[in-house]
Parts: sequence; structure tokens; C-alpha cells
Amino acid sequence: MTKKVFVLDTNVLINDPRAVNKFSDHVCIVPMIVLEELDNHKSKERTGYPAREAIRALLRLINGANAGDIISLKDGGQLILDHEPRDANLIKKYKSLDLGKPDNRIIMVGLRYKHDPKYANRVTIVTNDGTVRAKAHAYRLASEEYRADNYTDDLERLYKEPTVIDVDPEQSTDFYSRGVVVKGDSLPGEAVFVRLDDDSKLLPAVFFDRRLHYLPDDEMKKQHYFTPRNLGQDLAFRLAMDDRIKVLILTGGAGTGKTLEALAIGMHAQMHRKGIIRIVRPTDQAAEGLGFLPGTLDEKMGPYKEAIESNYDVIAESLKKHKLKAEPFDVLCHADGKIRIKPINFDLGVTYRGFVICDEVQNLTVPQAKLFLTRIGGNTKVILTGDIGQIAESTYLTKRSSGLTHIISQMGHLPFVSHVHLTEGERSEVATAASQFL
Repeated sequence: MTKKVFVLDTNVLINDPRAVNKFSDHVCIVPMIVLEELDNHKSKERTGYPAREAIRALLRLINGANAGDIISLKDGGQLILDHEPRDANLIKKYKSLDLGKPDNRIIMVGLRYKHDPKYANRVTIVTNDGTVRAKAHAYRLASEEYRADNYTDDLERLYKEPTVIDVDPEQSTDFYSRGVVVKGDSLPGEAVFVRLDDDSKLLPAVFFDRRLHYLPDDEMKKQHYFTPRNLGQDLAFRLAMDDRIKVLILTGGAGTGKTLEALAIGMHAQMHRKGIIRIVRPTDQAAEGLGFLPGTLDEKMGPYKEAIESNYDVIAESLKKHKLKAEPFDVLCHADGKIRIKPINFDLGVTYRGFVICDEVQNLTVPQAKLFLTRIGGNTKVILTGDIGQIAESTYLTKRSSGLTHIISQMGHLPFVSHVHLTEGERSEVATAASQFL
């Protein structure tokens, strides 16, 4: 079989540090500019961990190989670390290509292999950057988005409302007590709605031990932290109160109440367990210089706290309405307070215990998602929130390569993991309309 040639962009290795092993028996090219960009990324806040992992993966592959040799990969593939020799004829032919820009150097590598008789017309640029793909098209180079074997294309299945299951009314006693067996495929921990007859309301339920169990209400509502406004929010609340669920994933569009609900559940748990609510969020490129900002860590974290504070204000208003004490948000977030908010990479080596919220998970790479979840200790409740429709452009992630999608597709079958996709906007009519139509 004729080998294809895949030229990798930096963002591919950031999203999957072992990507060079995912191209079967074909030729994988890593240009020098990609190595240089990985070196720049390894000390950055958001991309440091996957960049270092990618460098280590490449070092393992070249270990024992003669300097400059083509490296043999598993499944018969080959790896070439390309030092980008300048071809005067190609530079003259493509003089519009400014080689002072890293993306253009990757394009030039692709063009050089395309013009090599050994690889002619079998070259593809692999990148998650839409601009690079557009440039490749302009120069008549094939390009494609990176898709690992374990990335899913079935996004509609992952991000959908809970299924409605009809149960015979004669089984209602079992449904409320020991659970019922129903036909069809199901996953342990899968959250659904049950309808006992045509006129009955939908009831929250979850699969465990191959049976469908009713999720009982909780004293939570009596604490007045938060009252679920729709069936999806109510289902999520009840799941969070079930000790069998260790990881609850809340997804949905803007204004569906993901972060608000997660925070309210955390405050309820904190009240009963006297623990700390840890909230972590991905950093973005604007936060790479966080360490250079003046002030204490708490002062530097101001931008991160605003999103959480706006949700706490809703909870505080509810508490005051019921004549209950609502501590000032700044007091709760003090160094010795009940809420700790940090960027996700600030706690390397820390084991999380108690109650942990990871917000904006759609902006995590797969390595970052793994890094976070492998820090979770025993007796810990984790809530992940995210909106797959709001991936930050600076991440070069796609809906398929996002850490959020990866967690749901790879861990959703586990009995201690449950996922609720919220669809009803509750923030305002404007927010709901914008999320739906824009």
C-alpha cells in the first residue's frame, strides 16, 4: 500500500501528545517549527502540561535511533523530524508565502514533500486551525482536522436531552422501591425520565444494577440555596444527592444554569460536611501572564471569580428572601474561606477531596482533563460543567477533540458517572434566544 504523508501542526500534539502513533502505517512529519512552538508552550499556563508530554513522547521514540534517521513507529509507520531545509526554487515559486510566520512554514514543509517525487500528491496537513486549512487549500494542499481513534463523531448522541422511558403503571411499586427491569440498552449511571402512564408527569430516574430506579427528592430544596426551575435541573439535583454518583457532568447552552446548580449543590454539601468547595477553571491565553500581575493570588484571580460571584448572587438572594444568612462572597473566597477558586494548572500534585467543581470543561484538552481527574481523591464529589458550543478560539479545540466530549464518551459507561444535558434556558429570554439563534 502506498504510504500517505501527514504533516502535523502544533495544536495536534497539544491536543494529543501521542498523535504521531495514530496514523497507522503512514509517514508522520513533525516540522522544526512545531518543535520550537512546543518548546515555547511548555512553560505556559494552559498548554504547558500537554506540550511537555508531547516532547517526552517524541524523546521516547527517538531514543536509540541514529541521529537524523527516519524513525520506525508501531504498525509500520514512520516519523520524520523535519529540519526544514530551504529550497530556493520552492521559495521563489511560492514567494507570496511569508516564512516569517510559523503557520506558513508548516505549509512550506507540506509543499516540499508534495514536490518530492517519493511523496508526490500524497501529502496532507493535519491541523485544528481553520486558517491553516484555508491556506493549505489555497496552495492546493490537502488538509484535515485531527481525529484520534478514540474521538467520537456521534455528538448528537452525547449531547441530547435525557431519554423518556415508559414503565407499566403496575410496576410503579417496584419502580419506587427496588427498581424495575426495562427493555433496551442502558448504561449504569444513565439518567432518564420515566412516564408511568400517558397523563403522568415525568419522573427522574437512573439505571443501576440493570434496573431503573426512582431518584427521590432531597431536603436540599428546603435549604433554599436553589430551586430547580425545570425537569432537567431537578434531575441533575437529585443525581448529585445520590452517593453512588461520584462524577456528575452538566452540559448545555448558555443560561441553562449549569454553574449555578453546581455551586448550589456544593454549598449544600459544604453545609453538611463542613468541607471546602474547590472550583477550578481552564486558563486562556489572556491569563498566561497571570504570575506577572501585581497583587496577591486572590487579587490576581479577580477575573476568574466574577463568573462564580454572579451565580452566588442568585443563591444569596434566595437565602435572604427566606431570611437566612448569606455570607459576602469575598468572605467565602478568603484564604481561609469555604470556597477556593484557582486556574486548573495552579494545583499540580494536589489531591482533591470533598467537593470539586470544574467549570468550562469544554476548553480542556484531553491531557488536561486526564490530569484533573487523576487528582481526585476518595470520598469526593465532582461536578463538571461545560457548553460544547462555546469552545474558546484560542484553544484550537473542536467539539470532537474537546476534553468534555472525551470524558463523556470514554467514561460515561462507568456506574459512578452520570451526565445531564440541559436544554431549557433560565437566565433570560434574551440569553435563551441568543443561544438558540446566533
